[in-house]
Parts: sequence; structure tokens; C-alpha cells
Amino acid sequence: MIDKAQLTQSAYADFATRERIIEILGVKGVTVQDGGLFNSILKLNAGNRDYYFKQYLDGVHNETYSHIPNLPANVRMNLAVEVQQLANKIVRNLANVNVPDILHVDEVSNSFLMESAVSNDSFYSTLESGDLKFGPINSLAFFLASFHSSTFRSHDNKAESRNRVFRDFKLKIQYEDIALLFDENTANKIIECVAAYKQTNDCILHGDLNSRNILTTNDEISVIDFEQSHTGSPVYDVAYILCEILISLYVYGRENITEYLKSFYTIYTGLFPEFVKTNQSQNLLCHLGVQVIYRFLGPSRNHWTAYVDESHKAELIELSQEMIHSESEFCDFFQRFK
Repeated sequence: MIDKAQLTQSAYADFATRERIIEILGVKGVTVQDGGLFNSILKLNAGNRDYYFKQYLDGVHNETYSHIPNLPANVRMNLAVEVQQLANKIVRNLANVNVPDILHVDEVSNSFLMESAVSNDSFYSTLESGDLKFGPINSLAFFLASFHSSTFRSHDNKAESRNRVFRDFKLKIQYEDIALLFDENTANKIIECVAAYKQTNDCILHGDLNSRNILTTNDEISVIDFEQSHTGSPVYDVAYILCEILISLYVYGRENITEYLKSFYTIYTGLFPEFVKTNQSQNLLCHLGVQVIYRFLGPSRNHWTAYVDESHKAELIELSQEMIHSESEFCDFFQRFK
């Protein structure tokens, strides 16, 4: 098995020698970070500033997911760099929203050097502790509305053609495999939902906007890890992160569900009215319901919902099945918690 940290430290040594990174930045210390599924990350301390060196690796075994697509490291890196640089430009003038700038790309080792995020604290820690406030939720709405609207029906198809394989892998485990666990009527609704989604090509998405790819401090957020980006309906990104917010609110602050979700939706659709005008919102509840269920029954469930007890889990799965079948408007559905 590949020792990711050792390999990446070797790559960093070569990178640093070629680009004189240690000398230029004044790096004083290097520590290994969690790199996710197939990557490795080093944190570079340069006194009063930190930088991150990220390398994309081939041939890394993953025990959580079977039959995971083996996309070459250079393909994943090129996609991540392209979309992160795009997102960085889009959010530069947004208050409380940050996408770290990529300072240098090294195609030899499939790695890049980037600035640090606003914090080392993941949004997951906030959700797990039940310490959720309006600030980061509203900042997420600003980010997603700006990011989605910037390429809505005006992008090229490079991102789609490069990452459809990984998109379809995720849709299988998140939708098609989950459908097998339910009655025929619910399963058919899920299959219809994902089949319709596969036909969409509206804008560039983050594609993996989970709470560990969002770093927070007070109201400010940083969004990272764009390698699973693809094109599709913006509803996918919205449901992907709202499902985690809904789970946390249901466990810790059910009385806030209506107000918090309405705040997100109002900001998002106000800045991105095409979401409503082009009927993107009509499937949001179905996607949200499926994503909630996946966080409890999918292969990575212990990564996202270990803090939720069995009683809340059962109630949320029942609520999610109702969402899947609902024909209500998004905000209207959650009026029950007011």
C-alpha cells in the first residue's frame, strides 16, 4: 500500500528545490494533514502564515468504497485546479466567502501550492456540536448562488466530459443503491429523480460540497476540494450541503429549521432567480430527501452522522421519504417546524 505522506514529502522536497519554495516563503515547519480519498496534503508553516501543498496520487486503496473509479491523478488535479481557480475569481468580492488561491501548479508531481483557508475548523464540527448560526448558512447561500449563476447555461463542456465517470459512480451509490432499500413506489421516485438529473448540464458544480470541505470562522467560510466537480443541475450542490444542515438542526434545534432553511433559500434564489424561473427547484425536496437518507445508510455514514441517535435517525429517514414524495414548495414543506 502506498505511504501517501512519505510519497508527498518526497514530492514536496523536489518541488521545493525546483521552485525555491522554502526560501521564498520562509517555511519553518511541515506537517502532514488528512488528504481525503486519494490525495496527500502537507501544511507549510511560514511564521505568521500557512500554506498547503496538495498532491494527487494514483493507485491508492480505499476501504470505504468498492469499485471506485480509478481516474488518473493528473486528470483529477487539472479539473480541481481549473474549477478552484474559477471559484476563486468569482468570490473575490464577496464578503465572508473565500476560496484559497492556488499559487503554483507542478504537473510533474501532480501537485499544487495554495494559500491557507480562513480557518482549520471544518463546518462539520459546527454541525456535530449543534452550534449552528445564521452566518455560515447565509455565506454558503452567497457562495453557491454566485458560483452557479456564473456558468449557468453559459459554460463549455470540458468539466462534464472529464468527470462524468465519477459523477455516475456517486449517483449510483447515493441514489440507485439507496433506492434498492425502499418500497417500489419510493424506489421509482428516486430512480426518476436521478435519471432526470443525468440529463442536466446547466452549470459547473462543486460536486462534493460536504461539511468537511467547508472551513469556518464566525460568519466566514472557505470552500476547498473541487476535484469531483461536474456539470449538472445546481440542485445537487444545494441538496448536498443542506442535508447536513437539516440533520444537525433536527437533532439540536428543530425550532430553527423553518427560519434557517428559508434564510438560505431566500438569499440563494434572490441572487440566482434562474433557479426558480427554470424550474430547478421542483426536484429539490426529492434530492434533499435522498441525500439525508444516504448520510445514514450509505457506506460513509459513520463519517457524517455518528452523532445522531437511533431515534432521530428513524425520524429523519421517515421525514426524508415524505420529502421524496412531496409536491410542496421547498419552504412550505418545512413550515411544520415553525
